[in-house]
Amino acid sequence: MLLRLVLITEIFSVIICIHRIYGVKVKFDMKTVLLFLGLLIVLEIVNTCQVSRLFSLLVYFLIFLYCVLKFKKSLFETIINNVLYLVVMTLLQFACLVPAAVVLPQNEYGRGLLVNCAVLLICIFVLPKFETYRFSKWMMQRREKLLYLSFGMLCIVALFILFQAKILHGLMGASILLLFPIVVLVFVLIKQWQKYQKVNRRIEEKQSLEENNRVYEDFLIQIRMRQHEINNHITAVLSMHHLNKTYEELVRAQEAYLGQIAEENRYNRLLVLGDSVVIGFLYGKLHELEEEAEVTYEIEVSAFQTVIPAYYLIQMLGILLDNGVEAVKGLNKLHHRIHLAIRERETEYEYEVRNPFPYVPFNELESWFALGKSKKGAGRGIGLYHLKYLCEELKCDLICRNKSIGEENWISFLIRVKK
Repeated sequence: MLLRLVLITEIFSVIICIHRIYGVKVKFDMKTVLLFLGLLIVLEIVNTCQVSRLFSLLVYFLIFLYCVLKFKKSLFETIINNVLYLVVMTLLQFACLVPAAVVLPQNEYGRGLLVNCAVLLICIFVLPKFETYRFSKWMMQRREKLLYLSFGMLCIVALFILFQAKILHGLMGASILLLFPIVVLVFVLIKQWQKYQKVNRRIEEKQSLEENNRVYEDFLIQIRMRQHEINNHITAVLSMHHLNKTYEELVRAQEAYLGQIAEENRYNRLLVLGDSVVIGFLYGKLHELEEEAEVTYEIEVSAFQTVIPAYYLIQMLGILLDNGVEAVKGLNKLHHRIHLAIRERETEYEYEVRNPFPYVPFNELESWFALGKSKKGAGRGIGLYHLKYLCEELKCDLICRNKSIGEENWISFLIRVKK
């Protein structure tokens, strides 16, 4: 009778602890009652019948199944919460076992009942104050690190079991039973990691698109403001003959004034691209690079279409433009120039970014795309390495070469994208 009271109090403690981890009130509905009866039957069989202790592992399976059906959370969150309840129950039982052993040193069942009653009271009255469900949410927010940690721990346990098998010339029954769920969990964690990476990528894409759309809208506002001033500019040009006495003076004044207007509207050609996200990115990026170098660009397209997703095109162009401005920083100020070209060919689009740079042998150009290799110094070659990876994934051609323009050598990066 005392043994059954020990089992019942422990089952109640587990059920309440699980609900505390999930942050919901305990309701003894059909699922909870079935869990209670299932656990009681399994533990009764283990304690009264001559069955292997391995049979008691069925308890953890029943609890896991209950969490899946009852709380309907993701598989990864269910695994995390199951580990948390095991940790909490183990700590509470251990904390209560020491004083119970002092009070009832000889009576094993009485000591077990005292421990379980104390744990039950803690789960009912103390755990809610600690808001243990917040810890579960905190862990879910750090899912990527948790995935790596869980994967590492499972690998260590698996290696330990295999090492044990080498020493003992075979696997023990308990080890075999443990190894199977470890393999399953490893596959689950890998799947969850892939899912997490996809979600992260979507979030990054959304943030990038929103930011570049905002820049594009600012760009359009500036263009509209300048369009309203066009009549004033025309009037100013037509009135210049009143201030300049000779034809040569008039021509110089008009060239200077029109040159200023052209400079203010130098990025209007970007509108030919049509894609608001790409336009917004290039407009903001070229403005940013002007602080470091003289920026020129050419666009030769009739009907531009981003064959690859705009998010990846922005990444690739961003790497090339950043790489170009870094390259010219160490040169004479006369060479602080970057040129961007977007051209439409019959079967492809070309994106070229080039900058003045001393001649570089072909073998050295190839080494720039290796991880950790860069003309900027050791350990800084991540950008070009990532660019190469993107081009391979998106099936784009990437060409890096020396290009002679006038009497100068330029380094040219060219990306070709099939239509």
